[in-house]
Amino acid sequence: YSLKHTLKVQYQSIFYKPLRTKYLILKKYSNTIAASNYNSMLCDLANPLGRLFRTKETTIDFTIKNLNKYKIVKVPTISRMSKIKINSLNSVNPAYKILDGNIGYILPVKLKPGDFDSLKAILNYTKALIIDMRCRPAPENGVALFGNWLKRAKTPFCIITKMSVATPGMSLYRDTIKNGTDKPDCYHGRVVVIVDEHTFSSSEYLSMALASVPHAIVIGTTTGGADGNITFVPLPGGIKANFSGIGILNPDGTETQRVGVKIDRIVPQTVKGLIDGRDDQLEEAIKIIKDAK
Repeated sequence: YSLKHTLKVQYQSIFYKPLRTKYLILKKYSNTIAASNYNSMLCDLANPLGRLFRTKETTIDFTIKNLNKYKIVKVPTISRMSKIKINSLNSVNPAYKILDGNIGYILPVKLKPGDFDSLKAILNYTKALIIDMRCRPAPENGVALFGNWLKRAKTPFCIITKMSVATPGMSLYRDTIKNGTDKPDCYHGRVVVIVDEHTFSSSEYLSMALASVPHAIVIGTTTGGADGNITFVPLPGGIKANFSGIGILNPDGTETQRVGVKIDRIVPQTVKGLIDGRDDQLEEAIKIIKDAK
């Protein structure tokens, strides 16, 4: 589930606290979190190892709301260094499967080297594909593999800018990145890409490539806005700062850093959906496919 919306649930439904407390906590921690945009900051704040639940106490009391009934639950705390398992979409969904209606579903983060041939053999004749980019897949499960399967022509999906060494402060257009193939036997179904605040860095790069597939549609919420390679700068006191060392632009020249990838339809994960155990964004992706002519 989306951690940003889990944060909302914690204040509005499950871990009940007055809204004033919510904004005090956001105000307290927002300036201490390195994030490219508001969605990314909420994601980091709600991370199980983030600032929201840090304490020196051995237990925390939560007020649980369930169907307008409340009760106090005492929860033991754990060390930040402990290994914990989070029940997220990454743990409950397989790498790929066929949904009702002959719709293919792919969760790239769970793809292993060598999975792509079997994936294509199973999903190549589905009506449409849902590619769930609410994750961070391994680099090898990326741009070239999906592009060669899904695109019938080699087309651009991003522009890279780099800083001029000769003229400090000047940013230069350097490369237009393309992917795809000229082979006619590519996938012929529709593609729907789901993104949210967990889509960042290399995930955003792959999402941009997927968005360039003909007739693809991108749905979800604002992504991390942190695409581009990482440049590290050592500072006094043993501090290490990092930032994006190159610019990543859409093919039309618009920004992605701090902004996120382009989204065709904003689809939030609702609090009610979380309470009911539903994935609103996946449901909307399926609806888009079924409603398409």
